Amino acid sequence: MRKLLLTVLALVVLSSSCLAANWEWAGSDEKIGMFYDVNSITFSISPNKQIVSRDRVWLWVKYVFDESFAEQVIKNRNVKFQICKVGYDFSQNKTFESKIITYHKDGHVLKEEPGRRAWVDIYPESVSDCIKSAVEKYVRAHEEEIEQRTRGTR
Repeated sequence: MRKLLLTVLALVVLSSSCLAANWEWAGSDEKIGMFYDVNSITFSISPNKQIVSRDRVWLWVKYVFDESFAEQVIKNRNVKFQICKVGYDFSQNKTFESKIITYHKDGHVLKEEPGRRAWVDIYPESVSDCIKSAVEKYVRAHEEEIEQRTRGTR
């Protein structure tokens, strides 16, 4: 477990996708590390930028895989991580995955694909639940900063 965490941290620091991002750890186990980019968090906002929903956020999430998990689940042991554009609706306990980018272990993009095209329930103790909980805690502590970013005033 300790070795995995050190590997995950090294990948996060060295990964080219991290240069503009600020990845916060959300959770991990022996197979996967989960992170979210605090600099990408924005609230949903109306087209006229007048109404901000603090219960619905959009951000980038990163999943770092160990080799055996990548081979088992993604069917490619050369996959090292994925980043996903994700929405969370805190009040409805739902998630929306709009884009998935899969990276090779050497850092280049293997593929880009759309995610699910509908809001889906978040199940207790799932990966989505783990990340949503960490994100919601961060959001509640930084609501003003995120609203300024959302409105483009920061």
